[in-house]
Amino acid sequence: AAAAEEDEVVVGAPPTAAAPAAPAEPATAGAAASAAGKKAAASRKELLKEQHEALKTLLSNLKSNIKNLNKEETSGKEDGKQHIAKVQQRLAREREELKQTNLTGFRRQLLENRTRTDEKEL
Repeated sequence: AAAAEEDEVVVGAPPTAAAPAAPAEPATAGAAASAAGKKAAASRKELLKEQHEALKTLLSNLKSNIKNLNKEETSGKEDGKQHIAKVQQRLAREREELKQTNLTGFRRQLLENRTRTDEKEL
């Protein structure tokens, strides 16, 4: 019932308007706005400084991680080269052994399988 009364429009009644806000005194309003603006600018500046420091720290960490990854990659390449050299030496030995005529059937199959595996690995 209360909602129906609020929606009811009275014909001929002037529309209700919000009362205008009381004007503040210009001198105190300007000073308050200026102080609030300075405070907001200072807090923004402080926030930007904090974010800048955080970003500098992140950048430093990223550079450090990149440097470490590059070192690991370099050492990984060296390890890979050493592994390839070992496999090539083993493959050469196995091929020489396969040329021998006095091998047992098991030993020959073993060497053939190793040779095939080493060739695939290279």
